Amino acid sequence: MSNDNRDNPDDHHDPGRDEDATSLLTKFEGAPEDETGDAELKLPGYKVLQQLGSGGMGMVFLARQLEPVDRQVAVKLIQHRIRNPASEVHFLVERQALAQMQHPAIAQIFEAGTNPDGFPYFAMEYVPGEPLLEFCDQHRLDIHARLDLFVRICHGVSHAHQKGIVHRDLKPSNILVSMIDGVPRPKIIDFGIAVAETSARDRRRQNSAGTPVYMSPELFDDSASIDTRADIYSLGIILCELLCDQRPHAGTLFKQTETTLIFQALCERPPASPSDLLLHAGKNTDRIAQQRSTTPGRLARRFKGDLDAITLKAVAAKREHRYASALELADDIGNHLQCKPVRAMGDGRGYRLRRFMVRNAWGVAATAVIIVALATGMAFALAGLNQARTQQQIAEARTQELERMVAFQQSMLGDLDPRQLGEGFVERLRDQYAQSFDYTASDETVGAGVQAFETAVGRINPTDLAQDLMDDFMLQRAVAKIRQDFADQPRLQADLYQTVRAVYDNAGMIDSALPLAERIVDLRKDALGPNSTKTLHARQQYFRLLSDSGDFEAAGVQLDEILARMDADDPGQLDLRHDAWDSLANLLVNTGENGQALETALENLERAERELGRHHANTVRALNTIGYVHALSGDFEPALEFFRESADRARENFEPSDEPYYSARLNVGAALGALGRYEEALETEREVSEILSAKYGRRNASTLRVLNNMALTLTDLERFDAAASLLREILELGRETWGVNSPVTLGIQQSLAGVYMRTEQADRALPLYQSTAEWRERMLGADHPETLDALHDGARAHLELDQHQRARTLARRAYDIGLENDDPGVLSSIELLADISSQTGSRADEIRWRVRLLERLEADNKDFTAPENVASNIRLLELMLSRSPATEAEQLASVIEAQLQQGDKALDPARAQYRRLVGQDH
Repeated sequence: MSNDNRDNPDDHHDPGRDEDATSLLTKFEGAPEDETGDAELKLPGYKVLQQLGSGGMGMVFLARQLEPVDRQVAVKLIQHRIRNPASEVHFLVERQALAQMQHPAIAQIFEAGTNPDGFPYFAMEYVPGEPLLEFCDQHRLDIHARLDLFVRICHGVSHAHQKGIVHRDLKPSNILVSMIDGVPRPKIIDFGIAVAETSARDRRRQNSAGTPVYMSPELFDDSASIDTRADIYSLGIILCELLCDQRPHAGTLFKQTETTLIFQALCERPPASPSDLLLHAGKNTDRIAQQRSTTPGRLARRFKGDLDAITLKAVAAKREHRYASALELADDIGNHLQCKPVRAMGDGRGYRLRRFMVRNAWGVAATAVIIVALATGMAFALAGLNQARTQQQIAEARTQELERMVAFQQSMLGDLDPRQLGEGFVERLRDQYAQSFDYTASDETVGAGVQAFETAVGRINPTDLAQDLMDDFMLQRAVAKIRQDFADQPRLQADLYQTVRAVYDNAGMIDSALPLAERIVDLRKDALGPNSTKTLHARQQYFRLLSDSGDFEAAGVQLDEILARMDADDPGQLDLRHDAWDSLANLLVNTGENGQALETALENLERAERELGRHHANTVRALNTIGYVHALSGDFEPALEFFRESADRARENFEPSDEPYYSARLNVGAALGALGRYEEALETEREVSEILSAKYGRRNASTLRVLNNMALTLTDLERFDAAASLLREILELGRETWGVNSPVTLGIQQSLAGVYMRTEQADRALPLYQSTAEWRERMLGADHPETLDALHDGARAHLELDQHQRARTLARRAYDIGLENDDPGVLSSIELLADISSQTGSRADEIRWRVRLLERLEADNKDFTAPENVASNIRLLELMLSRSPATEAEQLASVIEAQLQQGDKALDPARAQYRRLVGQDH
């Protein structure tokens, strides 16, 4: 996609820039010689004051009408004579229809006829306004004001359509805008080429009209009829320009010399959305945002969703997919402005709920108040609890009240969302800052100030900010007060700690949640005993947090306590027991004990079916866990069967949006992808993404991960454009929702860079890899495996760009870190260094690195039949045959032959390569 879909972004307001279709078609078909020259007005009763413009259809004059009314008018003279009675009748009918149009958004036509030379003319209201785009940019209208203006234009077009008139040449230069009483008022001009709706046969008798870049596909197809939806398409192009200053199709598309080629291209090439166009606007992005009184980031967020969907629906290649009328298009814009659901987004329940929440945004607007209220509520609750502690005479009644108070407090704090809090806080800062400017400040001053503010805010992660504020001003204080005031009430203290721990947990603040989880275990053990169900539940929560943090050894200690102390005869511990057994299988596979993990998981399934039934949530989960163990063991066929069985059973007893079903289906998709059955995987992932989007929204971490999986599957299918488009969308959602440095965002970012690498766009991949490596090193440390992966990827990008020294520096750094920490990723570093040496012609270095790779694989007992390992050995053999002693080459050849004998069909390319190599040298 080009960076700018305009022919020339610097002169987009030049009315003469866009060729009329008649001038284009004249080149193709040849017009009669007597009609291609200049015609004169020669109109009795009119005095020409000046020529206003000209185009393929004719010339426009500013004239003074002398009778019956003395007034200034615009006169359009059509440069094609009426040649026969049928054409004359047709012209008279349309003249009458045009004269009947009376609407505030349409320049009224006063008179129409033919001059003495037989050329048709139209005398219409003279509008001294500015062309639409020029007016909007000069007045720096924001998106809301532009959409208001566009709705008025749609109403004018709708009025014409109700009269049976199709304009056919709607474009920004044919819409003039004047500021009247502080309100922009549009006037649509040039209805002089308009026609009634026509059949294909009638249309072929008429001259074509219009401006190619605004014309709908059917106008390039002589076999198609014309109806009002041709104008809907033009309105969609205008809407796109109003939003992002660019059109959805590149201007070069219309340089074709055959209309059939243009028609074919418009039907085959999907239009670009406003957000995608803005993303690729390059150096024009800041200008576009400033002309709309905003910043690039906020503008892009405004386009995502409704406005993208509305624009793409309006410019759909097939007219049956467009809006049925201009009024329908206007209504959708109006719904968007009122935060109501829009037709273009479909009728998804999740989408409608989100629009309802935006429309009733008291919760978001009052975010800061909620923080204060919750903090105050916590303080009052703690104060009330403290007071109750001293009132021993009503201890029993007060205890019940305290329990209700704790439950209430847990429900309040459990709903805390750091992302919403952070975004609400930043948005309030933004609003207050915007209101802080003196009313006399110039637009340039305000614009520069807003830009500086956005630049500063752009360096802030709202979610991190909210987490820090919650931790510093509420949660840590709550923990301190609970510790101080309830030291003599361990049961109550544990319950209150549990409330705060849940907030930390839900916010992803595991480091803060862990010490509280440990303290809760100790308190409940002391107060209730080590075998109490509540104590064991506390251990289970502590185990999960330790597992999530990667401390499997400490997690195992907690799980051993649970398994040893849970009561097999206590019905109140039924769920706890099945949770613990499932946790054991997961812990075993996560620590590499796959055989024992599978045995445990199979026992769990048998036990769950016997005790709970075939369709219980724990039984479904047990099936899923067996599949998970198989998958991590590399056995994807049996994994797929268990995942499918899990999903089938869940379908019989749960809704699609329930976790047991959609998680099983998600695993089905992953297994299909691992087996190379990408089309089936894509279909499954699409199903799950729709389920999660409807329930949680597209910003949810689980939804984003599924969409990321979809993009990776599209990449495997080599549908790179679709994969890149989806990844760009969810990357923006990830950055807005989780911040630029969250694991979710960085994973998506790395996937997008991978697509760029697959499509030979290393220049676009490199900055994404660099950003990923920087954030991962900052947050995870230089020696973390994910940091090393990002360094490897960045080095590969440098290598593709022939930046060998930078590639070598990164690869060597990753190698040194991996070697020091005995990280398995050191193998990737060695292979990368060998490839760099190969590309730079350093054969001795390449041999050294490939020998080191072979030695490392043998020492680590790695899979010799992995295709990448076999390929490296064959390359090493090729080098040895030209430089090394024959005995060394023969030894390596024996190793390779053993690999090829043991490997499966995935090694067929390597077998062919080996045969060619050996056949050449022996």
